Amino acid sequence: MLRFTIHDSEKTVSFTGDAELAAHLVAACASEPDLLEDLLLAAERFSPGIVRRVMKELLAADKAIEAGVDPSLYDAFEVVDETTARRAMKSGREGNVNIDLVRHAITGSTNIRSSLGARGSVRVRLDEGLERETVYALSQNWTVDLLDQTATSEAVDLHA
Repeated sequence: MLRFTIHDSEKTVSFTGDAELAAHLVAACASEPDLLEDLLLAAERFSPGIVRRVMKELLAADKAIEAGVDPSLYDAFEVVDETTARRAMKSGREGNVNIDLVRHAITGSTNIRSSLGARGSVRVRLDEGLERETVYALSQNWTVDLLDQTATSEAVDLHA
């Protein structure tokens, strides 16, 4: 699992997802989303159900806040204080991806054996188990700086 943290002009939200979602969110940035909701809607064509899943998890975290429970204990939460900010910075097992929709920057570090860049392709699952590959290209105002930790992990394993 990866930890995704999305910052827009109104809020910062953090949630978890699999490695495939990382490519889908990067590809969705090609639609030039301004808000988290725009990004999720653009990613929906690659990851059907992502909007419903993340919004459902955010609603659960909001209810936790109302009940006096720490929202950072949930998989998805809005960054509202130091505790949630610290949790949003913690990587999942496979790393973290931070998408800043204001600065048009994608940063983080992963060990998912996948090259995520400003240009690439993503697999889209179709009905009946079929797939197709979709090519994307982010505009020049985007920067992508994702550190691939798989080479570092393998080097450590070889010398252990």
